[in-house]
Amino acid sequence: MAAAADLALLDLLPQIHALFADPLRVISYKWLSRNFFVSSNDAKRLLQEFVNKHGADLQVIYSVSGWLKNNPANYCVKLTSGPKLEEARQEFKDSCSVQVYSVQACIPKDSAVLWNPEFVQAEELFNQPFDEENCFRDNRFCGVLSSFVKQTANGKLVSSLLSKPMNSVVAAAQSKPSNAPKE
Repeated sequence: MAAAADLALLDLLPQIHALFADPLRVISYKWLSRNFFVSSNDAKRLLQEFVNKHGADLQVIYSVSGWLKNNPANYCVKLTSGPKLEEARQEFKDSCSVQVYSVQACIPKDSAVLWNPEFVQAEELFNQPFDEENCFRDNRFCGVLSSFVKQTANGKLVSSLLSKPMNSVVAAAQSKPSNAPKE
């Protein structure tokens, strides 16, 4: 990610901090990505930076993923709170991935509280008119592109490949020649 893009992301930190005026708010990387139109990876990095700066004032849920020690054939993704992070990491082989999943003022007693804001947001995006720009419809943050995929609504082309990359992963994917077999 370029330095200018890093600075633009860091400019979002005060806005994220302002969201904590509501002590019941859960800010997940998915919600952040959709709300501020940044890639999921950028949203995860942004939340990690937010945790680094304001960690004492909030509770963090981490996503730990990798191959399990006790069942090496299974790849597992587990959500865990900050105090239980090291314990959760012990269940995985050495090369597990740890990323911030969400930040909140307190750990919810009901895990549904973690997913509810994302669900409501997704429902709102799916219910928007077809002609409205929407990150779900154009899949702008996906690293996989195909010129063969076209989206239509009522017989009209809604979107195809993006005319300009929205993130560095898409830029890399568009700059490499395809090795896909031609039929």
